[in-house]
Amino acid sequence: IDLDEIDDDVARLLEKNPKISVEQVPDPENPQIMLSTYTYQSKFNLVRNHTTLLAQINRSKNGVDQKDLNDCYDGVEIDIRDLVTAGGIISVNNSEDKTTVLFPRGETFLVELDGIITVGE
Repeated sequence: IDLDEIDDDVARLLEKNPKISVEQVPDPENPQIMLSTYTYQSKFNLVRNHTTLLAQINRSKNGVDQKDLNDCYDGVEIDIRDLVTAGGIISVNNSEDKTTVLFPRGETFLVELDGIITVGE
């Protein structure tokens, strides 16, 4: 779809969207004309697999909102669940705004807890 000729408003909205990358490429039929191409890009566009996912979370000492990672690649939700289950990362759920923040595991330490502790699923 050629947005430059059809709908300038949509093209401007796409250009302002931080999750859209706009690149000018030559027209294959007439290289003198430059065409805009629009590509979706996730917030963490270098996260492409289990290894780079864990590396990104480990770099984020203040945590990463899971919704910012959910569109990095197909199957990222499964990898996040597997990392939490295996103890590779810590998942903190906020019941007020329904967000989940993922933190690096960090160094192992023991702490004494008072009261009765239950582990939910």
